[in-house]
Amino acid sequence: MKAWISKIITATEEFVDINIASKVVDAFQKNTEKITTTDKLGTALEQVASQSEKAAPQLSKMLTEAADVHQRMATARKNFNSEVNTTFIEDLKNFLNTTLSEAQKAKTKLEEVRLDLDSDKTKLKNAKTAEQKAKWEAEVRKDESDFDRVHQESLTIFEKTCKEFDGLTVQLVGSNPCREELLRSLCQRVQYDAGRVEARFVLASSISPPPPLACPHAPSLCLYSKRKIIHYILTHTHTLTVTYCVYLLGLCQIKLKSDFA
Repeated sequence: MKAWISKIITATEEFVDINIASKVVDAFQKNTEKITTTDKLGTALEQVASQSEKAAPQLSKMLTEAADVHQRMATARKNFNSEVNTTFIEDLKNFLNTTLSEAQKAKTKLEEVRLDLDSDKTKLKNAKTAEQKAKWEAEVRKDESDFDRVHQESLTIFEKTCKEFDGLTVQLVGSNPCREELLRSLCQRVQYDAGRVEARFVLASSISPPPPLACPHAPSLCLYSKRKIIHYILTHTHTLTVTYCVYLLGLCQIKLKSDFA
């Protein structure tokens, strides 16, 4: 059970970009907001837009709008990472450090009393005199009593642990709607805002196309959201380029073939 939870925590921390290096940085820069690659791209677009305003006003306007889109994407991504960290990772860590830790201690104690019982049984078997047999028989009876008591206590703790482990379903799923709504909202905002500047993205493709960061793990999105984006693409085919259609599909990491098979 510990290995399962640790594996999930490690994979989730990698997903939200939490590693040893970032933990050290966060410890020394608690009041400094983390700068992401999306932040950097938005800042770069904004700087170029400001510097090229007189020489290329249309390009400057496009870059300003694109910078706004990317900066809001970065903010939403940070909020998403924070939500995952506080509602998913922390819940798992709390279970790992409390309930599961208690169960591990109970398991260790049960193993110890069982070893004591086996040891005294061996000594009773090897006893040569009646006095030694009487002594070890008394010890064995005491060990058996201790073992039964610890076994019952441990069994209660194990059952409680399994129940709470299975109960994590309700606790963790309860936080999923928040993250799901966050991703859905992000997709809709990016879909709308990027649609306004899509034609300009083609002109500025040599600078940097928008990376598909909006929905890095689309399986968590409901089918309704996928169909909505696909519907948007199909109903706006006359205004969207092939490149941008692929980009929108990339936001949800889905394939038309699999959804309409």
